[in-house]
This record gives sequence, structure tokens and C-alpha cells, in this order.
Amino acid sequence: MAPARSTRRAHSQNAPPPPTDPQNAPLFLEPMMGTPLTIYIEKDVDDRDDLVDLITKHGGAVSPSYSGTPYILVDPHKESGQNLFRQYAGKKGKIVLHSRWVHECVRAGALQTFQNNWAGCKVTGAENRCPSSERPSLVCSGLFVATNPAPPPGDGDHGPN
Repeated sequence: MAPARSTRRAHSQNAPPPPTDPQNAPLFLEPMMGTPLTIYIEKDVDDRDDLVDLITKHGGAVSPSYSGTPYILVDPHKESGQNLFRQYAGKKGKIVLHSRWVHECVRAGALQTFQNNWAGCKVTGAENRCPSSERPSLVCSGLFVATNPAPPPGDGDHGPN
């Protein structure tokens, strides 16, 4: 007769994984496989280098080409972003998102998908396109601040008497 096996196991097998720093928590992972998401960032996105750093810091990978990746990040207020949207709108396995999606995922601490309405970052094609001479980050994003605002009511000229 064989000796009875011990029911005690080594703690190293059951130890929980070490806690991860929430600032560097892996967010950009394929939900089913846990592998890094490949994300393409269009070359005309203003803060492209910062986005590359954020994506890689949070477990994702930046693709040099948009043809082999499901996530395409653009500035929808630029012609190049609208062109990529028109090229891939409705294509199965492709989603064109505003580049701020990366920041929204990091802010939420989770990948923002269709279940979260892409954090409002899905490009629709209805975004206002800015002329190249204007600053799209201020003018077209709705954050435009007038440099010469009208005086508040009641100040200055009271109109015709």
C-alpha cells in the first residue's frame, strides 16, 4: 500500500501575484488572450510620442502599420484622420478612435471598449475638420477660448437710448 499523500502544499504555489502599481497596470491587453493589443497611431496625431509611451507602459504594442491592427487612433479633426475613418468605417475587426481614447483608458484604469461606448472616442465622420493653419486642439475640440471676448452684459456700451 502506498503512503498517504500530504494535503499541505508549498505556499509559493498558492501565493497571490505581487501587487501591481496602478500607474503602470497593464490596460492594453487583448481581453480573451491577455496578449498585448496592437494599436496604430496615425502619424499626424499631435502627441503621438506621448501616446506611444503610455500604450507601451500599460502593456500594449504600437504597430507601424494600420493594415494589421484592429485599433486605429487618429485626430478626427484633421484630414488624414477623416481619410482613415472613411477607409475603415464599417470594416469588420477595425475600429477608428480619437487619440484621446488612450488617456480615457488610463484615467478609467480599464480598457474602454464597445461596452463603455469607447469612452465617447469612436470616430463618426461627423467631427469638424480644421484647416491646417488652425490649432485643432483648441479650435475644433470645443475648447476654443476667444482671445478678445465680448464684454459681459451691463459693462461699457449700453446700446441705443
